[in-house]
Amino acid sequence: MATNFPTSLDNLTNPAGSDPVNNPSHASQHANLNDAIEKLEEKVGVNNSAVTTSLDYRVRQLETNPVAGYTDEEARNAIGTALTGSGGITVTPNNVANTITVSTDSTIATKTYVDTAVSNLGNTSATLYVPVSEVGNADGIATLDANAQIPLSQLGNLVDGAPLALDTLNELAAAINDDASYAATITTALGNKLDSTTAASTYLTQTNASTTYLTQTNASTTYAPLASPALTGIPTAPTAAVGTDSTQVATTAFVIDQIDASTQPGALYQTTAPTSPEIGQIWIDSDENVTTFDSNIIRRKAITATAGQTVFTADLPFIDGFEQIFMNGLLLVKTTDYTTSNSNTVTLTSAAAASDIIEIVSVTGANSVNTYTQAEVDALLAANTSVAPLSISANTTLVAKKRYFVTSASALTLTLPASPALNDEIQIVDASGNASTYNITVARNGNKINGGTGNLIIDNNGGWYTLLYTGTTYGWKVG
Repeated sequence: MATNFPTSLDNLTNPAGSDPVNNPSHASQHANLNDAIEKLEEKVGVNNSAVTTSLDYRVRQLETNPVAGYTDEEARNAIGTALTGSGGITVTPNNVANTITVSTDSTIATKTYVDTAVSNLGNTSATLYVPVSEVGNADGIATLDANAQIPLSQLGNLVDGAPLALDTLNELAAAINDDASYAATITTALGNKLDSTTAASTYLTQTNASTTYLTQTNASTTYAPLASPALTGIPTAPTAAVGTDSTQVATTAFVIDQIDASTQPGALYQTTAPTSPEIGQIWIDSDENVTTFDSNIIRRKAITATAGQTVFTADLPFIDGFEQIFMNGLLLVKTTDYTTSNSNTVTLTSAAAASDIIEIVSVTGANSVNTYTQAEVDALLAANTSVAPLSISANTTLVAKKRYFVTSASALTLTLPASPALNDEIQIVDASGNASTYNITVARNGNKINGGTGNLIIDNNGGWYTLLYTGTTYGWKVG
């Protein structure tokens, strides 16, 4: 059976004499008995049991480690020693009655003593006096009473109308920076100050300043105003560094330095680039190193101007719009700074100053022989351009100067140009090699082919045909 011991007691039922032998069975009764005995043995434990919950283990622990204790007299003596250690307390033990009587001397105030003293104070001192411990000694400012205390009526003498920010000792101390030696500090500071006699004889005073130095009165009558001054004579000013960009006054020296730094050098005409070019310098690659390039193409004319000169003339005519005009190395802007006329004349918008250098760099129109026009050059390029390849697989109108690679898997028609030019060339290649199955028809489009009026049929696999237009008589010649 399932036993409840040791959590709770088991209820074992003994069989009656009238019970059948087999109910409960003999085996069941033995099993129940065995279960109960096993639980008892488990609770009691074997000798020297290590099971901490067994009785054997716990009894052995008590025998081995007995708990120390104190007798009543030892306890009383310990309490008495603790209470009397600091003095002022007397302890009287009674070993018969097991009691302790505690008494105090005058060093320690008992609760009864304190309560009585507080009660005797009443309300008089609280309303009429401030404790001396809080206000310190009066030092003659307030009158003490017979008990050496300051009456409340005397406190007003301490304040005596002081401002709110200085009516406490703490505020007064803060005002002098909590300096216990404030008087000495002030005396030392005053000793370091300049006395009036030395100041009057050594330093500027109002009197000598008005007679010797600039004042509002003499400034208004002697010096120019700050706003829009009208200066006379030769005024001077600091010269700013080259490149300064501010509202600082520009002196003549600054202007000259700035112009020198900004002047662009003249153009160079030579076969190689300058080894140390200056900023803004122009280099024109020429056939030889010369001061002026081929006069039949580009010419540079430098003219030294006279005062007020505006009109300058080049030696040879130039192509209008292809000139560059420089003044002292600075490139001028057409229309804004100058105009041109007669293909050789430059007129400045603002007159030049004496010794200004005017340079006219121009493309001339004189003696230009054995040259092609742009149209002629374009025609030559077109006539000598290699045939460009192009892959096609559908009906196409052909264009001169093309090589057509036919890759079609079906028959198609290629139409020649309607208005070919002399020497136009077209190439047709059966790139897919299917022309015998899928014929390629070359439509003549109104022009003859090999002098005839029939179209060209390409029907041999892999054929390569070149058509060259020779004119209206024979038309396209096939090769």
